[in-house]
Amino acid sequence: MMGSSEVRFADTLKTEIPYRVSGEILGLERKRSRKLGVMDVLTYRLRLQREDGVPVLETDNVWVLPRRDLA
Repeated sequence: MMGSSEVRFADTLKTEIPYRVSGEILGLERKRSRKLGVMDVLTYRLRLQREDGVPVLETDNVWVLPRRDLA
């Protein structure tokens, strides 16, 4: 399930313009929760650029991945 998402716009998104996407994993952390039990929290960043390299947006997303097999 998605935990959070933060988007930062550097330019306006436009239709019919090709974009490149790159990304990286910022963190993967195992946690314990009373409600969910064992879970992994995955944080990653995606960057969207025009083909000429001009940045358009950057987003950091956090996903909570319950690990019922480890509870």
